[in-house]
Amino acid sequence: MGSYTDPNTYAENAGNVSLSETKFAQVRDDILKVSFLGKSQYNSNFERINDFMLNGDTQPAVVYSVNPLIISAYSDEMDGVVFLEFPDQLTEMYNLQKGTRLVTSNVYKYGNKAVKDIKVGAGYLKRYSDFTPIVQLFLTDRENYVRRRTMLFGEEVWDMVNRLTEEYSRSGKKARKGFYYLTTVNATVVFGILCIIAGIGIAMLYN
Repeated sequence: MGSYTDPNTYAENAGNVSLSETKFAQVRDDILKVSFLGKSQYNSNFERINDFMLNGDTQPAVVYSVNPLIISAYSDEMDGVVFLEFPDQLTEMYNLQKGTRLVTSNVYKYGNKAVKDIKVGAGYLKRYSDFTPIVQLFLTDRENYVRRRTMLFGEEVWDMVNRLTEEYSRSGKKARKGFYYLTTVNATVVFGILCIIAGIGIAMLYN
């Protein structure tokens, strides 16, 4: 695995796609409209997300709805799905429809009890408590490649994902923000940025 992923684990089907600098900036500036301060926080995660995309486990996902845009991401470790809500402009950008098949790069958090917004199935292995699904299509330049990777999974898998998705839609659980992992930052980074701003303010007082 990579620098940000557990070296004692490996993905059966690693994501094998790099994070696009162009798409990263597009999501940051045009879709999420991140503030000036937020950009520094956001940029600090580039290498980490790139590592997750390259080394995370490739898993199936489907578009549950397009208005709002909600994607159901599956994990075989959890034997369940979680819903991700994305900005609606991505629907037209990628010609998405209800039922469109996608793939994610999944990374996991250790624990034997699943977090509340994941509806686990009977096959839950209880090795992880949570997973972070990154929709590859939205963040890589290799669009044709990741669309073809949906063929890694047979029709029986897609039927299962669709069934779990319908069950999840009736569970009352709320969707996560689709890009939530992009704004998770290290407290040290935030502290450093605040110190820089404070330093600029003090310098201005004495000029």
